[in-house]
Amino acid sequence: MLQIGFGASAAGTALCALIAVTDTSWLWFLATTTVFGIGNGYLISPLTTVGMSFLRTEDFSPASSLLNVLRQTGPVVGGAVVGLLVQVLAVTPTASDPLGLSGTVVAAVLIFPLALFTIGFVVYSLAPRRFIDARD
Repeated sequence: MLQIGFGASAAGTALCALIAVTDTSWLWFLATTTVFGIGNGYLISPLTTVGMSFLRTEDFSPASSLLNVLRQTGPVVGGAVVGLLVQVLAVTPTASDPLGLSGTVVAAVLIFPLALFTIGFVVYSLAPRRFIDARD
């Protein structure tokens, strides 16, 4: 499941970056974000299971609390960072581009999450099978 999740999330992010630099319909963007969302659906629960499976029973409660805090803080901080990047990298708005963003800027912002999903896919794919079987 994690390979599907990392792969779909990487593919969705890469396609979003590609769409940003080409002149395509918003329907393509909708399709790529759907692929990305499906990938995230395959990631969240299995990653939680893998992370929690290494803990001793007495560590479950604090670890679960920390995981919950990070799960809520991560998207907020990530959204703020993306918003900051968009604001800093924005150029003069035009009638056809009200945010003043070029497709290249949008694609550049997506490089970081694309790299993370790709690294996750490669690392999980190369992990020894005995380790994966014990944790899946």
